[in-house]
Amino acid sequence: MRRCMGTLGQLVETLRSCVIEVVVAPAGVDHEVCDVVIVGQGEAEDPRRGDLVLAVGMSDERSLLQLVSRLGVAHAAGLIVKGDQPTGRLSALAESAGIALMTVPISAAWLQVGILIRTALARDTPGSPWDSLGGAASGDLFAMANAVSALVDAPVTIEDSQSRVLAYSGRQEEADRPRVETILGRQIPEPHLQRLREARIFQRLRHETGVVYYEDPDRGVKPRAIVGVRAGDELLGSIWAVFEPPFRAEQEAALLDSSKVVAVHLLRHRLGVEVHRNLQNDLVGAVLNGGQMAADAAMRLSLYDVGYRVVALSCVEREGVDESLQLTRLWDLLSVHVSSVHPRAVTGLMRDVVYAILPLGKTAETGLAVARQTMERFFERASTRLQAPVLAGIGGHARAVAEIPRSKVDAEETLRVLRSRDVAPAQADIDDVRLQVMLLDLANLHAGQPLGRTKLTPLVEHDQQHHTEYVLTLREYLDAFGDLKRAARQLEIHPNTIRYRLRKLGEVSGIDLDDAEERLSLLLQLRLLRDA
Repeated sequence: MRRCMGTLGQLVETLRSCVIEVVVAPAGVDHEVCDVVIVGQGEAEDPRRGDLVLAVGMSDERSLLQLVSRLGVAHAAGLIVKGDQPTGRLSALAESAGIALMTVPISAAWLQVGILIRTALARDTPGSPWDSLGGAASGDLFAMANAVSALVDAPVTIEDSQSRVLAYSGRQEEADRPRVETILGRQIPEPHLQRLREARIFQRLRHETGVVYYEDPDRGVKPRAIVGVRAGDELLGSIWAVFEPPFRAEQEAALLDSSKVVAVHLLRHRLGVEVHRNLQNDLVGAVLNGGQMAADAAMRLSLYDVGYRVVALSCVEREGVDESLQLTRLWDLLSVHVSSVHPRAVTGLMRDVVYAILPLGKTAETGLAVARQTMERFFERASTRLQAPVLAGIGGHARAVAEIPRSKVDAEETLRVLRSRDVAPAQADIDDVRLQVMLLDLANLHAGQPLGRTKLTPLVEHDQQHHTEYVLTLREYLDAFGDLKRAARQLEIHPNTIRYRLRKLGEVSGIDLDDAEERLSLLLQLRLLRDA
């Protein structure tokens, strides 16, 4: 009996986000995979039960249809083709034959696909022959960096597509100050990063397959030879070599050749990171939502402190900006930041919100101050690395793990208030916005219902006819709880101007701002008017 390498479900779970897409899986994904087999055009070797077949070089539909029929008879595990090949006939035949049909990107190299599939299926099997790639342990990027350094005779770094340092070689003392700062900070320093952007280095790496050169002697930056690391058309990262001129043709060829091997290491590294991250995300979700699994998930996340606050973050939507990409980037940046400040802090991404659970100690007041400071410093970092402003809502104090779900709700409600405003970036905690939360809830209850004619109506009409800003002034004044200076800052006008407008709008509408009940009624009406 053949030994099973793993299941299709294991493969799909690991590779779906970056490599494999399922077209049809009529028997589900519990089918066992015994071997990964490459079948080319005109090859007639009989498939066996449990084979996962890669259709390499098979371009015509007739050959693929014949192959699917043979796989069905043999009870093979599935067939993988390039993304442009599945047709209605092929999918229908795979469905009737009970064969899982999957695709990989058109630009993907079959060698890389094969290695990734075997790695995903055998990731828990020690001693796999695929655990060594190019003489370095698969995924050991530091060993790979030293190997590349020896080949190109220069100190190198391996970086991901977000310019974060994943590994570096020896001999870095031969480099320069920006390289040392890059390694110490695990990412390119912002001033140097900006100069690289101005030199269009990253744009060239995305579009050019050869070696890109850069130097800035006026700022003490030695020459760099840079090559993109790719899987098909996708830029996974880059290799940076600091060299003493000239960079010879054989060094350039070695750097280019090395990028192909490093690509497999980066893919393996990314798979490991994604598997770990997906697991952590599930555990964080269990803690945030509470329930029977929360206590066990908290133990696995090492959340055994006393005193927590949940922070909920999102990016402000901007036209032309990929929201999904920004959220992922926000998650990455937040994870790095909070882990350096709070070693046992954990983060997660659920739908369109990034969460952080911060262990902050028993005292609620001290914990809030630390949480605010943490977010302020994070805003400074994120402002230069994201294309959209960030909003952060800080939840209430949770004395124990069981109270974390309540802090999560607080953080989400705070974030909802921040999203309803026009000011970003911004942060607040639940105690700052409890009234606004209540107002939003009331506005939601009355959504779609007409206000009728109230004391606000004359103000709205006056603003429309005379181009005044009485409604806006009243809203900011009430939102600031009568604090003239705060309202003036929001409107960017002098406090005396607000006093004048309040007197005039009272004359126009008959509003009495000394009446507490009327102020509350106006707050509700303004909320309904804004959300209408």
